[in-house]
Amino acid sequence: MPGPPLVAHRRLACSLVLLAALTASGCTPLVAAHSPQPNVLRVVRDNGLVRNAPPLRRTVRDAGAVRALYRAVLSLPAFPRGLSNCPIDFGVRYRLDFLRGSQPLLEATAAPGGCPQVRLSASPRPLRRPTPAFWILLAHTFGLSRRQLFLMP
Repeated sequence: MPGPPLVAHRRLACSLVLLAALTASGCTPLVAAHSPQPNVLRVVRDNGLVRNAPPLRRTVRDAGAVRALYRAVLSLPAFPRGLSNCPIDFGVRYRLDFLRGSQPLLEATAAPGGCPQVRLSASPRPLRRPTPAFWILLAHTFGLSRRQLFLMP
């Protein structure tokens, strides 16, 4: 079984590949190179109507993984305007607090149900449409499987 350093390197490599895929698809990060970069991510899941799922509260301190997810969040395309017909949403939400030490940089709320979306605090385009690559990166960043992320049976 690989040790912690090998797992961390694999996670970082996966994050970088996914970020490269987002960038290659025309989604470029909106983060200036000189702006403060996060090194800590606090994650809290609100289970909504899903009452049989365990609570989730994690802190990720792998700076490379945190930065990759931060850039991916800021790279997401705008959510389309107009009316949408969405499947049922059971209210599961992930609150993502990106920090530099203890200083908050960005708060985002990721909602995987219904019409999946990510809402950014203090952004001119607060509502974003997450990509499949984003959900994979999100799950990997805090060590969940896709089933665990989406609270699938």
